[in-house]
Amino acid sequence: LIAGVAATQRPVLPPSDATFEVSWYGATGELESGLVDVRREGWDPSEPLRVVPSPRPLLRHLVDPIPNVPIRYTSSGDSAVTKMRRPGTSNEDVVLLTQDSLVWLTDDERDDLTPRFLPDGSGIVFLTSRWSPIGGDDTDVARLDFVTRKVTRLTYGQDWDSAPAISPDGTRITYIRWNSADELQEVFVSGADGSDPVHLTPGQDYAY
Repeated sequence: LIAGVAATQRPVLPPSDATFEVSWYGATGELESGLVDVRREGWDPSEPLRVVPSPRPLLRHLVDPIPNVPIRYTSSGDSAVTKMRRPGTSNEDVVLLTQDSLVWLTDDERDDLTPRFLPDGSGIVFLTSRWSPIGGDDTDVARLDFVTRKVTRLTYGQDWDSAPAISPDGTRITYIRWNSADELQEVFVSGADGSDPVHLTPGQDYAY
């Protein structure tokens, strides 16, 4: 995509217009950021994508080098969420990136990971090991409200839950669960508050 990546290696275009922020090391060795404007119509796959330097890139708030973790943006691209190791600790916490600042959203002795915005922008869902027994490291899905900063537990048990995603209308949540007792990877859907979980992949050993 940037500096030497062949056209055949480009990712599949999203179904709608989208803007992505990317970072790379420039000729001087300095970390640079820019915006890639991907348009489904009028884009020639034989031509390189154009990077528009961003005067106030969100990624400038992150430590160098940029973590190899997903960074989730709002639809407008004016803010993003990701995880980052809190300085001076071994803990991973969730951070909000805005044009002006980096805001620590969580602060727990256990790890908080893979945040995603709720569709209405009122908060995030994320993974956390804060409810795992001492000596364990299983993860559960949680929800954080931006106004109250309250964290609500959405899944329970000693299995590994991962990959939480919210439906576009905000009423349901899906997640993957590693059933350690039976060594099965399963997909579940529940209400947005974690209620009424339904196993979607019975009889499958490895679903995602």
